[in-house]
Amino acid sequence: MKVKNVELKWNVLYWNTNKNKVENYNIFSDDFKNNLYKKIKTKKITNYNELREDVNKWAMYHYWSKTECEMAIGPLWPDKLEDLEQFEKIDMYRQIEMNLDRIVEYIINTMQIKF
Repeated sequence: MKVKNVELKWNVLYWNTNKNKVENYNIFSDDFKNNLYKKIKTKKITNYNELREDVNKWAMYHYWSKTECEMAIGPLWPDKLEDLEQFEKIDMYRQIEMNLDRIVEYIINTMQIKF
């Protein structure tokens, strides 16, 4: 099995409470890449579905329903109190989940994984 050890980068939106602004946040750390590399080399991950499940579990553990990963999305100019009720809380995992297949393809292509 071939795997290339490269830098992974996938940004999601993140509310930086220290700066009071929305920023891009790279979800991949060196630990993720190194652990994934080891799992593939030791054949704990041998196909696309196993990789997708592993990435999903990793993302849930790190970004799902954590206060520091949440922000509210809603109307640009709320006129009345009812408009504030339209705001929806999303977290970083939700941004990852809706792009999970694209993220897995990105990992496969960037790391040049051959199953």
